[in-house]
Amino acid sequence: APNSIERLVNSLLQISAEDKVCEINSGENEYIINSYAIYKDTEFVAISENMSALLSQFIKSDVKGYDGKVRFVGLDYEENDATKVFVNTCVDKSPNNYWRFSPKDAHAYLSQFWKEYPAKFDSEWVLCATGIAMTNFKGRVIAVMNGGELTQKQGEEHRKFLCEKGWIEGVIALPDKMYQDTWVNTFLVILSNGNKKVKFLDARDMYTKSRIGGKRINDFTDSIIA
Repeated sequence: APNSIERLVNSLLQISAEDKVCEINSGENEYIINSYAIYKDTEFVAISENMSALLSQFIKSDVKGYDGKVRFVGLDYEENDATKVFVNTCVDKSPNNYWRFSPKDAHAYLSQFWKEYPAKFDSEWVLCATGIAMTNFKGRVIAVMNGGELTQKQGEEHRKFLCEKGWIEGVIALPDKMYQDTWVNTFLVILSNGNKKVKFLDARDMYTKSRIGGKRINDFTDSIIA
């Protein structure tokens, strides 16, 4: 994710030294490495099917001397003691990079916790529900998604289920052109327990213009994030 989105995610997660922060669908981005540079007393775990990307991240973290509290793991990760989770659905759209699940496996896994969880498969929302389960239903999850994932018919049952269970806290519409190579409209979905209403924030005009590698992007300043 772009650096400004990472900073906003961390601000919303309210990371502390006592936290264990997991990133699902880590891919080749460096969210875990960048975040650990700021929160060096916090444990971070990057989870991905893309083992070559994880190896690249591991090498970079090793060069920086990030030992002990930074881990890079594959899809067999099954711990559920995270306190905060970042679900990065915009990083890699390959069919095999969605956790460890086939549609049948996904429903079997999530129905352990929610017997009535929707059987119809939707990759992005399954990742969100998995993130909730990874916190043992006590922590906070933030997912970066594109607009289609919030409106498409395929994910409707999942959105309705999580809303009715009080798990969707809010949605933030981000400016376009936050990513260097695409104009995709992105949203942050904030999930936590016990919400009676879903809050919405339109932040599409809250940006400053910037450049990376000669390409114009939209960015957040620290004052906007605050």
